[in-house]
Amino acid sequence: MDDSILLPVDGSASSVAAAEHAIAIARATGATVHVLAVHEPTDFEHLPADEREPLRQATEARSREAANSVADRVENAGVTAVRTVREGVPYRVIVDVVAETDTELIVMGTRGLTAARETVTRVGVTTGRVLTLTDVPVLAVPLGGRQWADTDPTGPNRVVIPTDGSDAAERAAECALELATYSRGAVDVISIIDETNPALKNAPAAIIELCREGGHDAIEPIAIAARNRDLSVTADVVRGVPHDAIVSYAAAVDADLIAMGSRGLATTDEPLLGSTTVRVLERSDRPVLAVR
Repeated sequence: MDDSILLPVDGSASSVAAAEHAIAIARATGATVHVLAVHEPTDFEHLPADEREPLRQATEARSREAANSVADRVENAGVTAVRTVREGVPYRVIVDVVAETDTELIVMGTRGLTAARETVTRVGVTTGRVLTLTDVPVLAVPLGGRQWADTDPTGPNRVVIPTDGSDAAERAAECALELATYSRGAVDVISIIDETNPALKNAPAAIIELCREGGHDAIEPIAIAARNRDLSVTADVVRGVPHDAIVSYAAAVDADLIAMGSRGLATTDEPLLGSTTVRVLERSDRPVLAVR
């Protein structure tokens, strides 16, 4: 992660919180932070040209102000920043910028200005679509809650890595272990026996034990990789509803970060977020690193 971190901002408190994590990671890795603000023309396209242009200029000015404010914050922290303001649909522009640059990580708020107006807690549309469309790891930072960048700027001190043995989970683990290495953090690798699986309803103990053994098989490669980095490792197989079990486990160990594949073994080949990932993002009060 020694090249570029993309930091999309929209002036929301959530994107400011994301900026602190981008700064912390850039300090540890030497990366440049690419601050990107996108303004949409869709709200006033129906207006006459003489009315539309002043509104477009005002919207662009707000985006530029948001980008400059965060970029100044990044530079004041001793990190190199690049400022970009573009017009378009935010998630499309973000994906385009990733393709144009050497971006290795996207850091963004779980919910931006638009989602923050909603009364129901959910993942912002832009964040959700970026997670769906890009192969670059995305660190989604919620507003409030546990923010490791506020307490240890070297990196997360405790990382929870849920795994089902999927390739995406292994890629998420690799990225998370790199972050944990800088802070010499502890790692919890967990596998979930899904109690919502109809096949496990009233299953005999022998079947549950086979599931537990399968969970340990999924955990072991990640645990070995963590130990090879001289990180402290806890490995566990737990039963429960997957998203609830992950969020509860992270809270119980006071984790700084949850790192997981954006799609698990049960997900189809369609470019969609896995339901467990979506629910963890919706419910987690700590940053979530999601990797396709």
